[in-house]
Amino acid sequence: MDATGPFVALAVAASLAAQDPVSRIRALGALQAVAHNSGLQAHGAGDGLVGVGADYRAWFRDQGVRYEPALGTAAPTTQYVTLSVPAVSRGGKALATDASASPVQHERVASYARAAGVEERFDVQPDGVELTWTFAARPAGDGDLVVRYAVHTSLGEPTA
Repeated sequence: MDATGPFVALAVAASLAAQDPVSRIRALGALQAVAHNSGLQAHGAGDGLVGVGADYRAWFRDQGVRYEPALGTAAPTTQYVTLSVPAVSRGGKALATDASASPVQHERVASYARAAGVEERFDVQPDGVELTWTFAARPAGDGDLVVRYAVHTSLGEPTA
């Protein structure tokens, strides 16, 4: 071990002790509990994004989105809900969308550019993930705008 290491640490500690003990850092707002936070970051080399909140984890990949609620130790295995790549139609006519779009991170938002001016957004929030779609212009055609996902889950069949 380098003999200067302990000396440098001692010199830094002595320098800090000699400074004015009053902190000049001021709070910017109300304190938030750590449990009321969320985050989004890249997951591995080219393996999409992962978002977390206090009670869930969400994976955003090219093949779709997987949501895993934190059900506690009573759950025998990790449960999940997976949304496939969506199909978009208006008035029964399919709209051209990019099924191979990769998720892009903007702070705590995972977004997919599904077509020019068409964005699928997943806002990672402390209490869950909010899904929204934005369209720069009204999609061509008449009738209802429909976004369909195939849903796969380990949670079982609904009881009601």
